[in-house]
Amino acid sequence: MSVSRRPGLLLAGLLLAGLLLAGLLLALLVAAGSSALLFAQDNPPVPIAGARDSYRRDYGADIAAETIACRARAGTMAYRGRTIEPVCVIQTKDAGKTCSASAECEGRCLIDIDKAKDEEWRAIAVGAAATGVCSAEELHFGCYIPIERGTAGHPVCAD
Repeated sequence: MSVSRRPGLLLAGLLLAGLLLAGLLLALLVAAGSSALLFAQDNPPVPIAGARDSYRRDYGADIAAETIACRARAGTMAYRGRTIEPVCVIQTKDAGKTCSASAECEGRCLIDIDKAKDEEWRAIAVGAAATGVCSAEELHFGCYIPIERGTAGHPVCAD
């Protein structure tokens, strides 16, 4: 029996081939996407200057009001973390002072993971007795271990 006498058979074969090809493409896209995701996690994207410009244009009045309030607290507006909006940055007077709780600091009591050696901070168990230092700014961006009541908390990363 020739294929020309059975057009339905030809159509079914083409459909099956198309489905197989679509499945192969989907598998390739998933594989490429997962490696791209892993790459993105290791190399976080830097906010685009255009996004910050757009934010300033759209929320200029809000930023101006926040800047006035920030200056009244002896702070400056700056970018921290990966955000496109500026935040009020207030330097603390007790930065680097040894502490056992945030109540002893103008900012946070912490172990700065970004500055500590891997083997040092990884050896600190959650709930273990620990001593930290007062943060340099009221809001701390980056990775750190909070210290409260003389014990280490879970590591935190603030963007």
